[in-house]
Amino acid sequence: MAYNKSGLLLIVTLSSILLGHAYRHPAGKSIWFTDPAPTPAPSPVPSNPVTDVLGGFDINNINLNNVKSAVEEAKSKVQVDDFCTGTEHPELCAQTIAPLFVEGVFDPLKALEAELGATLNETLKVVGKIAELVEEPDTSVDAMDALDVCRETYDYAVDAIKESIELLKQMNIVDAYHKVSSINSNTATCDDTFAETEATNPLPRDVIDTIFKLTGNCLAILDGWVNNQNKMFV
Repeated sequence: MAYNKSGLLLIVTLSSILLGHAYRHPAGKSIWFTDPAPTPAPSPVPSNPVTDVLGGFDINNINLNNVKSAVEEAKSKVQVDDFCTGTEHPELCAQTIAPLFVEGVFDPLKALEAELGATLNETLKVVGKIAELVEEPDTSVDAMDALDVCRETYDYAVDAIKESIELLKQMNIVDAYHKVSSINSNTATCDDTFAETEATNPLPRDVIDTIFKLTGNCLAILDGWVNNQNKMFV
């Protein structure tokens, strides 16, 4: 009986020791039944501009036409941004052509025509300003002489832009490139003429700067096509 009591006491003692080691730890944690490791956070999924637009719709009150329109608009934005990548002024490029492709199939030729069309519109603004200035009685002799040169060079620029658009329609990319490359040289001649006189150039500087930027964009796009660098052109 004493043996049984001693054995029972030994078992209880060992059990207490084992349980103490199993559930007690200097940090208050079990060394046998440790807390599970925290689940690692999932890697962020890359954003997709086309699928992201779906998050803005209430799935219980959804209009399929609205969804389709939103997806097409997002897809068009991606195509426009890709098209303008590599140009000297990509934001201006996107602003110019994006309104044409809110919905529908993106056409790189139509996009470049739009960029050239914007260049033409800005150039015609300067042509109109020149026509006004040569009729003003207060225009100085030096300014008048410079404006005569400007009128000629800007007329050349207008012709070059119009011919470039026609060449694009004929898929004549190389000749269109050469025509576009002459635009800024024509407009720069006007600036140089005023610089050689004592007259102040009265033409709108902001419009002239926009012409240079748009022309630079067109040249970058055409250069990519000529050298087979633009993956969007087929």
